[in-house]
Amino acid sequence: MQGEVRCPSVYVIALILLLPGIGLFGGCQQSRELPIRKGRVIARGSVTFDRFPLDQGQIAFVRADLSDPTDRDQWYEASISNGQFEIEIPPGNYAVRIHKYKYDRKKTPEQLLPARYNEQTTLTAEIVEQGANRLSFPLESKNP
Repeated sequence: MQGEVRCPSVYVIALILLLPGIGLFGGCQQSRELPIRKGRVIARGSVTFDRFPLDQGQIAFVRADLSDPTDRDQWYEASISNGQFEIEIPPGNYAVRIHKYKYDRKKTPEQLLPARYNEQTTLTAEIVEQGANRLSFPLESKNP
């Protein structure tokens, strides 16, 4: 039958259109399971304050063996958002400082968390090379 045009099956058309999209969603996502820099691992965790997720703040990991723990250039810091954080960090033992500030144009920022969680921290963390580094910091406004 000359002149007859056959239409490809709907399934073939769907397959042609969907195959390129599978690569976009299936295997091309960047994995955060592996450290980006050699000698570091990913640590994830949560921070609550009086049982509620800390809406925003900063978390700093300060190596326990630092000769000068006030040297902020040697801290590993991450943002806290909706009570969650993720950080790339070398394995080791750390003092942990958690900050949440209230900013006012006329004054210096006001620390909203008790000093035992930042400047006079009692928080610690051990980051391991192998295994899950899931951390949890349940902070309380009153002394325990």
